Amino acid sequence: MAKHALISLVGLIFMMVCAAKLFSYLGSSSARNIQHTPVENSNCCQSSISSVNRKPFFAFEKTHDEFDTTSRNWHREYEKNNSYAESWFFLVQTQQETVLFVTLSVTNLGIRTFDAVCDVRFYASNGDQYGTYAQYRRKDVSGARNKLDLTIGPNQLVHMDRTYRLSIAENDLQLDLTLENVLPEFQFGNGRVLFYEDRSAEWNIRFDAPRAVAKGILTVADKTFSLDGDGYHDHVWSSIKLPTFAKKWYTLRLYDERFTIILHQIHLADTFGGGKICAGIIGDNNRLIPFRTYCYNPLKWRKDATSGLQIPEELALSIRTKEYTVEGTVKEVRFLESVEVLSRLSWSIRTAVKVFYSKPYLIRYQAQCDINLIDNSGVRYPISGLGVVGANYY
Repeated sequence: MAKHALISLVGLIFMMVCAAKLFSYLGSSSARNIQHTPVENSNCCQSSISSVNRKPFFAFEKTHDEFDTTSRNWHREYEKNNSYAESWFFLVQTQQETVLFVTLSVTNLGIRTFDAVCDVRFYASNGDQYGTYAQYRRKDVSGARNKLDLTIGPNQLVHMDRTYRLSIAENDLQLDLTLENVLPEFQFGNGRVLFYEDRSAEWNIRFDAPRAVAKGILTVADKTFSLDGDGYHDHVWSSIKLPTFAKKWYTLRLYDERFTIILHQIHLADTFGGGKICAGIIGDNNRLIPFRTYCYNPLKWRKDATSGLQIPEELALSIRTKEYTVEGTVKEVRFLESVEVLSRLSWSIRTAVKVFYSKPYLIRYQAQCDINLIDNSGVRYPISGLGVVGANYY
């Protein structure tokens, strides 16, 4: 009898904690939602606005302050914010056309504060796939306050000057990766997008390594793979739950011998007008050209067998900057993965957050990119090569 009573008590406490998380979310989110004017649905990205009197209440803030190098560090000041999430994302496309994804993340979205994850996915050129997904608790996370030196379990990320060093040691997977920046780190304004009229929530993105020379070794399942190639790294953190403001998030990373193209396109929830947050970078050798206006329009769709979602398999790309006009197509040629995000979470996080998500899937593929860059004098620079496309649904 005492044993059953104890089990019932534990269950009751768990339900109360989940309810507290939910009511906290509803109280902090729905109470602040405001009326909006719908924005016409279009994949041409511009400065999307939506609020009473059509005044923007989210935008990349403009600042004349010096670049905040401390913002690449772990934001431990969010320990009591139950909407906090932070990630350090890495992508490498090697000379053998293999692809590596690594995500280190910390979140308060579960029952506990500062749940942490190390997620590694590797796709060999012969079609073999390898990966690991490990979860950690608050006691397993540590970091320096004055520089990026983050430890999650047995894994470490360190930054010094223009170099990022990532070491992963999970079961039979060992990874040693170094990224040396080719393009300088960059953020739009101070990197923040502010939400609600009182600006009480924010989402941030920093392109810490828009393009880097990647060098390293991955050892897994008694096999060794070179990681020499082109690398990318960004750092994202927020005090608003992603599905609160986003429906889907498209990305493109393309590396030519001379040029780089990076796109991020977040489709906003109807609460925020159904507009978009757009961010793009063209790299010309080691020179960086940021832009916020472009068109990334699906031309063909297909049904993803795993998720049942309609995903773009071919897109038309059009960019206008002061230096270049960019036109071309992006076509899926090698499907990589379709992952149900919640299926990979611990029970504590999954139970607490699944109420906020509709159908969260992470979809990635390699694409054949045939693109022309035309400079102001009319000189055409053709690009033909593999890029990496991401489509996240919430």
